[in-house]
Amino acid sequence: MVTYNPEYFQQLINEEYIRNNKQYQSVYGKNIASKSPHDRIQDLLFGFMDQHTVPFSKMMAHVLTEQAKECFPDKWMSESFSNKEQIQLCKHEVYDKTFGKFHHEENRIRDSSYFQFADCEREARNNILAFSKCIKDFETAVTKDNERLSQVMRDHYAKFM
Repeated sequence: MVTYNPEYFQQLINEEYIRNNKQYQSVYGKNIASKSPHDRIQDLLFGFMDQHTVPFSKMMAHVLTEQAKECFPDKWMSESFSNKEQIQLCKHEVYDKTFGKFHHEENRIRDSSYFQFADCEREARNNILAFSKCIKDFETAVTKDNERLSQVMRDHYAKFM
């Protein structure tokens, strides 16, 4: 039986991410033993999702169970006619019942930080020191956003934690 090393697969995923998402070459990771500001912020964003993988998995399992119960009644399922549009609407409604509050809060919280960063970037213009401060402030904002979103998870999704 063949066994696979999870670290190897993570390395492949990382290499694919770099290949697909790195627009510019930089000295980070090569000449400088550090991560670029973009990579640090990306790690923070992904880190929140990694930290809450179990609750999100439980939430998705709940959604799929509820969709199976509610969205496939006999009146919509016949060999001659299946109401595909009604099934899709039902599936979206069930999904929104579980994930709706989280997505609303996530968009509200994250968008605020993105807008603040964009305003700072515009005000910095060509001043590299001012722009560096914008990046640091954005990194701090993302960390605070993660804490606020974790609180949303604790407040509204305790049964999935």
